[in-house]
Amino acid sequence: MIKSIALGAAAMAHLLVLATAADASCASRTQISGTWKADDKGTYVIRRAPNNVIWWMAESPDDGKSWTNVFRGTFDGKKTITGEWADVKGWQKGGNVGTLTLELIGTDKALSGFKKVGASGSGFGATRWFFECG
Repeated sequence: MIKSIALGAAAMAHLLVLATAADASCASRTQISGTWKADDKGTYVIRRAPNNVIWWMAESPDDGKSWTNVFRGTFDGKKTITGEWADVKGWQKGGNVGTLTLELIGTDKALSGFKKVGASGSGFGATRWFFECG
């Protein structure tokens, strides 16, 4: 009985180490480009083009039926992305355009997400971006 408890504890410790290693491998990205999720439940497909130009196309969780927006900005090479966004689907008369300032959480080589630190205009809902592991 004691041996099985000790073996069980050792197996649990081994699983914990494996789970921690799996989580660590998903702790950050090495680039800005890719598919990101945000706290508005949207999916953001982001591309870092030459000269640190950042583009995205984002859709609501219903495959973009409620809203779709685009963004064009510039990464300063350190921590900040600034640019302009516009809704191209789901926009209201006379609105849903503006500017955004985003700050990287981490660095462009070890990136775990972005956060909104400044904005103008109305209708933009996301404040944090992250990627899903798995």
